[in-house]
Amino acid sequence: MSGKSKTDSRSVTAAERRLSALQMRKEGRTYREIGKGLGITGTAAYGLVRRAVDSMLKKSFEEAEMIVALENERLDGYLFALNDKIQKGSTQAIGQALKIMERRARLLGLDKPSKIAPTDPEGNEPYEPNGTYFSFLGCPFILTSSLAACLCLMS
Repeated sequence: MSGKSKTDSRSVTAAERRLSALQMRKEGRTYREIGKGLGITGTAAYGLVRRAVDSMLKKSFEEAEMIVALENERLDGYLFALNDKIQKGSTQAIGQALKIMERRARLLGLDKPSKIAPTDPEGNEPYEPNGTYFSFLGCPFILTSSLAACLCLMS
């Protein structure tokens, strides 16, 4: 077997250090303070926090992909159940199939995205967050610089 086990003592210790660094960062500590608390440099503390956040984002994306796959399987099942009625020309079944297809298109981001105009909490002024935008499974996200918090901008 190649590679290290995820449960060997060094891997567990490294994971605990990343989580500890992340917790300190959530508490508002600077990277220098985190480094001092863990006996490492501020740069190394930044690396620990960065790896912890990256791991969390990767896990979130993997879970989202799994949910999308499950939803797609459900939609496939619904279409399969309607197939006989569709073949016989049932307009009601065709309408249901079109709704299922629309749902799939929204789920997978196949349609042109809707215009999004985020506003302040009162709904008045345009909201211009400081962060990097990206899209995942048709949903625009913002990756903020504060702790790389990932927020979906659509419901």
